[in-house]
Amino acid sequence: MKRPRRASTPAPRSATVVAKPHRVRRNHFRRDDGTPHRPLAARLKRGGALLLGGAAFAALNLLLVLGHDLIVQWPALRCVELRVEGCERLSEAEVLSQAGMALGDNLLGLNLGLARRRLLAHPWIAEAEIAREIPSGLRVRIREERCLAVVDLGTRFLVNPEGSIFKELGTDEPIDAPVITGLAVTDLGVAGGAVSPLWQAALDLLRLIPASGGALSLERIGRIHTDREMGLVVHLGAASPEAGVSVVRLGLGGFGEKLRRWEQVLARWQDLGGSPGFQAVDLQNPERVIVTPSMEASGNDQGKEV
Repeated sequence: MKRPRRASTPAPRSATVVAKPHRVRRNHFRRDDGTPHRPLAARLKRGGALLLGGAAFAALNLLLVLGHDLIVQWPALRCVELRVEGCERLSEAEVLSQAGMALGDNLLGLNLGLARRRLLAHPWIAEAEIAREIPSGLRVRIREERCLAVVDLGTRFLVNPEGSIFKELGTDEPIDAPVITGLAVTDLGVAGGAVSPLWQAALDLLRLIPASGGALSLERIGRIHTDREMGLVVHLGAASPEAGVSVVRLGLGGFGEKLRRWEQVLARWQDLGGSPGFQAVDLQNPERVIVTPSMEASGNDQGKEV
């Protein structure tokens, strides 16, 4: 006998409980990043340490300033002896004025680096050295520029033996040096360019010949004209006003051999009784020397080839 099925009772639906959001209280003893705040006493201690360190730093700076003032005003460190070496064109007073130094200055208060830079800013000073001689002395040593020639580019400039222009020639500046003409600015190799053969030949000649003595010397040269076809043409001061201006045509290159041959020709010319003065000497051709005697010589000797 089948048992009757029980009617299934539907399961009761679970009730959904909506929880009320819980408000999280802010922890005033912890930072937003999770780091706990320091106690008030620790913060005050840290602030006091910072103030104390700042006061100590200010006091140290004050002591350093007072110590510096004491040292630079100490009478025992005043300069009582100044030695200036290397003056030729410039005077000692001009050198010291350019350097900004004088007797009575404190040795430790002087900025020697600044004084040296001031000296090197002078166009006539090529090198400079300044040294303290404790306890009361200063030594200044300079090397002045040497003028090898004056190059005429429309404006005249002074050239040193290295071939560098170091200043413009002043109107009231007496310079006893040969004048080089016929060149352009580009011949000098400015702005990193190469120097021209004419400019290099003029420098080689001036470096080769002696300052004085001999048939060709720096003291006798008045002008060196650079010609792009003839090379170098040297104009000399005459031995006498009646002899006129002497001209030596050298061309380019081989100056040592040409000058040696000229010395031999002049010695032979004097042995033959020729006039000591001459109008022109042509040394361009290495195989021969052509001498044009001066106006004092007889007419039969004019244009004589030796």
